[in-house]
Amino acid sequence: MKRIIAFIFAIVFVVMMVPHNAIAASYDTVIFTSNAYYKNGLVNVDITISPNSKTASGVLKLKYNDKVLEYKKFAKTSVNLGLVATNPPDKPDTGILGEFRFSFANTDTIMQGGVIMTISFAHKKVFETVEFELTCLELLAADTTTSIPSLAYGCSFYYDEIVNPGSIVQLTTEAYYKNGLINVDIKISENSHAASGVLTLLFNDEVLNYSRHAQSSIALGLVSANPPSAPTGTPGVFRFGFANTEEIVQGGTIMTVCFSKIKDFDTVSFDLICEELIMLDTTTELKTKTYGCTFKSTDANSHIVKFLDFDGTLITKVIVEHGKDATPPENPQRVGYAFTGWNGDYKNVTEDRDITATYRVLGDIQGDGKVNTGDATAILRYLTGTGQLDPYALSAADFNGDGKVNTGDVTSILKFIVSG
Repeated sequence: MKRIIAFIFAIVFVVMMVPHNAIAASYDTVIFTSNAYYKNGLVNVDITISPNSKTASGVLKLKYNDKVLEYKKFAKTSVNLGLVATNPPDKPDTGILGEFRFSFANTDTIMQGGVIMTISFAHKKVFETVEFELTCLELLAADTTTSIPSLAYGCSFYYDEIVNPGSIVQLTTEAYYKNGLINVDIKISENSHAASGVLTLLFNDEVLNYSRHAQSSIALGLVSANPPSAPTGTPGVFRFGFANTEEIVQGGTIMTVCFSKIKDFDTVSFDLICEELIMLDTTTELKTKTYGCTFKSTDANSHIVKFLDFDGTLITKVIVEHGKDATPPENPQRVGYAFTGWNGDYKNVTEDRDITATYRVLGDIQGDGKVNTGDATAILRYLTGTGQLDPYALSAADFNGDGKVNTGDVTSILKFIVSG
């Protein structure tokens, strides 16, 4: 008996000595989505991972209809997933028709999120629509044993997107946290030949409460909303319609719906349904593709950092945990200019921020906004070791664009000055 008691105490002692997070590690749900589109003569499927995904390795599978589609190629993106091992359908011995499988082994948390893989197909014959089924077979933490919860969403593709580009109207959603509320943007694709329509957003009213909505600046004519709080409203349903006198050309956000949290949740989903979308003739109904979205509770403690080009064009948008650093995209390119950095602080993010790319005129070594003999002289001094160039000046010194800083740049600058 004494031995049994001693054994139990030993077990209790060992358990107490183990760190709490080693007993029960908690991970947020990682969300994988897909989007199909037509480009360069191929049907392409982008597979996207959600931001701030704490995962180290995983295996995903994309199923497609091999009777109408033929696998052609795949491409990795700049999102850091470490080594990506692929098992495409055309691979001898291991490939399976109608299935594209790939795995990744990553050593860091994926902060930025975004497209991780693009898979391309050729169409073998005419079809009406084809479905892509995305499945996450395995998702593990860095300890290689802890399984991480995940959600995977497939997508569809219409043949009309090939023969009649722009004929399919895409209606997408995006959920984010702002001003103490969960916001859902409902967006319509560019050049949508739509004059009127009725859309419905479904949400979980057990964890969310409708707060308000706002129409955007896109001209949709008369918009009538029927929120859950209205006398005719339905719990868990936000419905709105619009009657426009012209076709929607610009595209973008048409409605933002805001919710407050009633109780805690891990992940909540929003489903978008297009009940009706009609052309200007009021009789022709348009084909649509609708995309719902999800929101992770941890994103309520996150901020949106937008990286903008010099003219305000959005380069990329990232979600960053409170107090963490944002990861900037690859340096943008601008004809006639050298990229010099980002204007704004993307370190220790504690609020939504806009960060703008900055440039210097190519050849403007002195930073005075002009290209003159003084700039040529500054390069010569750098080349002879009698002068220094800061990183910004050095990026602007490659005037002839050959990837080097040498006397050829001096010659090119002098020719430029003489010509004019």
